Amino acid sequence: MVIEIWSWIQGIRVTDKKEYQLLCELEKDLMLAKLAGTWVGHKIYNCSMKQFDAMSQLQKSQSVSGQQFDKAAYRGVSK
Repeated sequence: MVIEIWSWIQGIRVTDKKEYQLLCELEKDLMLAKLAGTWVGHKIYNCSMKQFDAMSQLQKSQSVSGQQFDKAAYRGVSK
């Protein structure tokens, strides 16, 4: 599965994508980002990185299988 992760690092929004083979690896990375206070949100796609890179923006938006965002963090508002 491919995950797009949004972070807020030193006042800058950062988007990263990573491929995971195991759900426990994803959960670990998300928990560490939340504990560090950098996590803003993530989207989950059930495909490989090769398939993900070949998709158009429309196909990507239609293939999201899960997502979660902290809207206050995305705007850079401290909690």
